Amino acid sequence: MIRLILSDMDGTLLDNEGCLPAGFDDMIRQLRERGILFAPCSGRQYHSLLKLFASYKDEFLFLAENGAFASYRGREIISCVLDRQLVTEIVAGFADHEQVYILLGGKRAAYLRREKLDARLRAELTRYGTHYELVDDWAEVDDELLKLAFYVPEGRAKQLVCPQLTAFAGHVQLAYADNHWVDAMAPGVDKGWAVKQVQRYLRLTAEECAAFGDYANDAGMLKAVSYSFAMENAQPAIQSLARFRAPANTAGGVVQAVEWLIRQGLCEK
Repeated sequence: MIRLILSDMDGTLLDNEGCLPAGFDDMIRQLRERGILFAPCSGRQYHSLLKLFASYKDEFLFLAENGAFASYRGREIISCVLDRQLVTEIVAGFADHEQVYILLGGKRAAYLRREKLDARLRAELTRYGTHYELVDDWAEVDDELLKLAFYVPEGRAKQLVCPQLTAFAGHVQLAYADNHWVDAMAPGVDKGWAVKQVQRYLRLTAEECAAFGDYANDAGMLKAVSYSFAMENAQPAIQSLARFRAPANTAGGVVQAVEWLIRQGLCEK
C-alpha cells in the first residue's frame, strides 16, 4: 500500500498560473484519513513551499532546493551545504556574463546582487514566491548555501551556463527545472537522492511511494518510487521513464491520479 506521495510543483501540481488545483484540500483530507503523507518535492526554496502550504506546514514533508534540503514537522532531516570556496570560484566565472543572473540559495533566504535585480528577475522571483535579500557583494552573505541558481531570461540556460561549469565537473550536481533555470547543488544531490534519504528516515520501501513529475529534474524522484507518474504535459523522456500517465497540470492531473489510486485500493489503511 502507498504510504507517501511526492509531487513536483511547477508544471505538475500547480497550474500555469502557479495555483493549486481544485479539489486539493479534499485530496489531502482523504490521504490524511488513510495515514498517507504528502510531500512537495521542488526546486523551489523551503520558504516558498511553506508560504504556499501555510495551513499544512506541520503536516507535510517538504523537499526543497532540488533535494538539498528537507524538513518534516519543523525538523531538518536533509541539509547538503555547498563548499563556500567552491561557490566563490563559480560565481567569479560569471562576473562579466550579463545574460546570466545568479542567486545563492541559503537556508534563511536567497541572495542576489543588488545591481542585477531588474523587472524580469523581480517578476520571476515573485512567480515562485522566493524569499530573497539583496547584497552589494557576495562576501556579505552569512548563511549556509544549499544551491546556486542560474537564471537566463531569454532561455537556453543549459547552453549558456553549463559550458562555464565544466571546470567544476564532479564538484557540483546540476539540475534543469526549465529552459530558463540551471541549479547546482552538492555532488550527488538531486530529488532522487533526497527521496531515498526520506524513505530510509520513514522506513518506507519504493513500493510504498508514488511520485509525480514533468521535467528532467524529476527523473531521479520517479526512479526512486514504484508508482511513478508523468504528467500529460511532461517532457517525452519523463513520459517514457514513468510507469503511469496523469492528466496535465492544467487539468488538476495530480488530484485526478490520486483519486485513481484510491479507487484502485492502493491507498487504504
